[in-house]
Amino acid sequence: MALPFQITKKQTISELYKLQRSHGELISKRLLTLIEIRKHEKTGISKRELSRITGINHNSIVKWRQVYNFSGIEELLKHGRFGGFKKSVVSK
Repeated sequence: MALPFQITKKQTISELYKLQRSHGELISKRLLTLIEIRKHEKTGISKRELSRITGINHNSIVKWRQVYNFSGIEELLKHGRFGGFKKSVVSK
């Protein structure tokens, strides 16, 4: 079995909780994954176990972990999603 992905950036759990309270639901879910990773940093936690605990898809967890590890907390806190509908083209 492979070893858990190691996080090199360090925010404390209390700092992450503070950020979680000040952001919306989407960003709060991302921060929840980091909080759980920090709670299990001594033993490590797999993406599947993290998915089971948080209720977040394991593919999202992998993506968010990589963004955090390579780009930092600022990049993770960006929303990165666009709402609305695509305009449809109606031909006459």
